[in-house]
Amino acid sequence: MTYNHIGLTISESSDIRKFYQNILGMELQRNFILNRFLAKTIFGMEQELEVSSGKIGNLKLELFITDQEISKTCNHICLSVLERDKFIEKIKENGYECIVLKREMSDLVFVKDKSGNLFEIKEEKK
Repeated sequence: MTYNHIGLTISESSDIRKFYQNILGMELQRNFILNRFLAKTIFGMEQELEVSSGKIGNLKLELFITDQEISKTCNHICLSVLERDKFIEKIKENGYECIVLKREMSDLVFVKDKSGNLFEIKEEKK
């Protein structure tokens, strides 16, 4: 089995550029519209959905944009970055929520986009 992509729902289209491209380094590859019939049949949403897809390293993402409220979940994506402290500074400078939980072994770090999608950030080993 191989993995193909992860789909996330976002409510702030500006996050595509501000968060996903400028902070996470997403390379946009395609934009398309998921028609109302497919959105209803697959996701139970009564609207057309604008979708932007791209890659962050080897991770493929599809971002579904909606104005509907996104319910709370435990879903998250874990990313490893070089110089995690600098990454955390960039997150905070750009007004995104950063949760740092101090622990004896190693701190837990989570960041959120404006829609509440959660990313765990680990220090990449060189």
